[in-house]
Amino acid sequence: MTEEEKKAAEESAKAEAEVKAQAEADARANETDTEKVARETKEREESLKKHYEDELKREQDARIAAEKAASDFAFKAREAVKKGEFHSDDQEQPLTKAELQQILQEERNFSTREIMRDRTEERIRTFASSETELNLMVELSKSRSFPSHYTSDDIAEEVYAIANRKRLKAERDEALLALKSRDNEYGGSGGHHDSPRAGEPKIAAGDKQAYSSAGFTWNGTTRKYEKKLTNGNLLVKDPATKQTYLVRKSS
Repeated sequence: MTEEEKKAAEESAKAEAEVKAQAEADARANETDTEKVARETKEREESLKKHYEDELKREQDARIAAEKAASDFAFKAREAVKKGEFHSDDQEQPLTKAELQQILQEERNFSTREIMRDRTEERIRTFASSETELNLMVELSKSRSFPSHYTSDDIAEEVYAIANRKRLKAERDEALLALKSRDNEYGGSGGHHDSPRAGEPKIAAGDKQAYSSAGFTWNGTTRKYEKKLTNGNLLVKDPATKQTYLVRKSS
């Protein structure tokens, strides 16, 4: 393919992408609320599936590399023994009682781990919501070491958290943002603040809440906060001068 043909192909691909993007934008502009929810749900599911697949490949590649390194080291060690480059006393000395017990204990531990792995995979299946998530969680359980006191439930919960850490963090951040927005709306004091009225000055949420709790309301004509007392007098707070004074009822 010549340079001109490559350039023409790139421009054609770019034009097709622009047409596709415009068509998608037009479709979104005209979609109903139900269609929007369905589209966004599908997009989230596809994004999550790709995340699981990418993480699974990364974990598998890391495990395979580690297994290969261990295998290469063992092969080189065996070759060195064969060539007499170093002497392995362990192969020629009889096992002591302690060494035999250690070997038998390691064998029992291996059997226990295999049983635990089967139980863990059963528990993982109750956490996973898709096949890709399940595959990733199983791979994580195989490629990581866990404390000896962990149960199959503990391991399943931990690999679930690892597999979904980005989504869980995003949900946490979203919840914190919503909480912060709510605190701003309520002034952090549990009481709702109405939107400022016309001409009302911007003051600290705490001050505005205090005015409201004390019974003061904004008067757009006088541009002051006022509270009518039971005797008919008017208590006035001037936000410009920060002064409070009493206006007596006309007799």
